[in-house]
Amino acid sequence: MIEKELKALVSEKVYLKLLEAFEWDKHVIQMNYYFADEKHELVKNDISVRVRHLDDRFLLQIKKPVLSDGALKIKEEFEEVIESVPELIFLKKIQDVTGLEVGDAFMAGILETERRSVNLDNSVCLFLDRNSYLGCVDYEVEVEFENEIDEALLSSVRSYGVDFGADAEGKYQRFMSLHKENF
Repeated sequence: MIEKELKALVSEKVYLKLLEAFEWDKHVIQMNYYFADEKHELVKNDISVRVRHLDDRFLLQIKKPVLSDGALKIKEEFEEVIESVPELIFLKKIQDVTGLEVGDAFMAGILETERRSVNLDNSVCLFLDRNSYLGCVDYEVEVEFENEIDEALLSSVRSYGVDFGADAEGKYQRFMSLHKENF
């Protein structure tokens, strides 16, 4: 599966404005269990490995970059339902998906996301996230789309102070940067 999205980190003030501005379709809490390898090859190659716990399901997700251009991120995503969060994700699984030999990946920690979402049209969804991890809280806006995004939709989101011009790191990269600083 290919995932296309625009990402932007926002201040708490902008987050609160957006929270009030839209009628959100969904509100969920998701736990992201992030995995790392000893040599940090996953991070260096912008490959994220996580288990997402959402709605009593555990999803192993591995994402590898196709294109990264500022706020625009296009990734190839592998996903499968698993029984629980493992202590290790084995080399073979990661290598089969990414082609990269990194060794087994160990669980590095947990990022909790409080996520709200609204469909802006048939192929565009707006996500508003409050992320908590390693003693840090940050706020993020994501616009996921299939084909093209109507410029009027983007202007509407930008009018609240969202800057899609900056290069925004994804949750995995932010988590792992802070993880390396603390450990």
